[in-house]
Amino acid sequence: MLTEFKPTHRGTYNCLEDVLECLATGYEREHLLMFMKAWDFNFFLKSLKGDKRLGTRVESGEYNAWESLKAYHGIGSKCLFTSNRQKQRDNLIVELQARRPVVLWLDGYYVPWTNIYKQLHMKHFIIAIGIDEMGQIEIIDPYWNKKVNKLSMEAFDQSTAKCINIKCLEEPHIIWQDILKSHIEHIMIRPYNAFESMRQFAQAIKTLDLTIEIAGFEELPYNCPFFMQLAEVFFKRLNYSKCLIYMGERFEEKRLVMYGEEMEKIGKIWQNTREQFADVYKGKCNTDIYSQIADTICLLADQEETLAKKILILCK
Repeated sequence: MLTEFKPTHRGTYNCLEDVLECLATGYEREHLLMFMKAWDFNFFLKSLKGDKRLGTRVESGEYNAWESLKAYHGIGSKCLFTSNRQKQRDNLIVELQARRPVVLWLDGYYVPWTNIYKQLHMKHFIIAIGIDEMGQIEIIDPYWNKKVNKLSMEAFDQSTAKCINIKCLEEPHIIWQDILKSHIEHIMIRPYNAFESMRQFAQAIKTLDLTIEIAGFEELPYNCPFFMQLAEVFFKRLNYSKCLIYMGERFEEKRLVMYGEEMEKIGKIWQNTREQFADVYKGKCNTDIYSQIADTICLLADQEETLAKKILILCK
């Protein structure tokens, strides 16, 4: 069993981000630059294939944590995409025998220690660190607990787990101005400008119907796309703020620390916005609040756009 990998959960991290921090720490690397491309926002003006849910039209942006962890901290990964279960098993055994951890990308419906076990099909990430004498896989799942869990090979197959092999590479040299500038220019490109998308989303929520959003998720309403995407929006902003502060401290640029603190405030307002939608669902307030929320999101769009421009100036 690989004992150097210790489970730690942070309140703003999802299951994958907990796993990636665990890997980085085990390899004695930093990890916060995996959030370098976390700041984004997408909104599709038209519904997708007749789906009336607003939650399927809003996205927190493309997910780049794997790519960024490799580019900026030197921890690489390669997913084995085959549907052949025996090949997945063989790969798992070979990697663990070579004392290399394996990230498992699987369906949480078959993971016994989670709250979605046998309730909801949802992708989940965990780390395999060994196989015990009974043939069960020894698992670290930082998102759910701090112990070594056991997953049967049967559950491994039922969950259609895919192995993601991990390799620690040479730690890269980075130029902080270049990577910050590149990403911020990317999110400001039209027609997918993140801040314009936020303003368009603000207009759309004025006619939001939470009944439609939660249909099919009555047992776990906050797992519906609308609430999940809004959670990702504020989590990513809070994590991006940590990334800016980390860069400011590492490269001795106080203005980056200050901008990170600004982003943290923005992230907390997004969090409060999601909680206001939850209050409508709980019946604590009515839909009249949607207009007020829309105004808040437009203000956030202005604040984020101003912050983006200030960071670009700093990168020159």
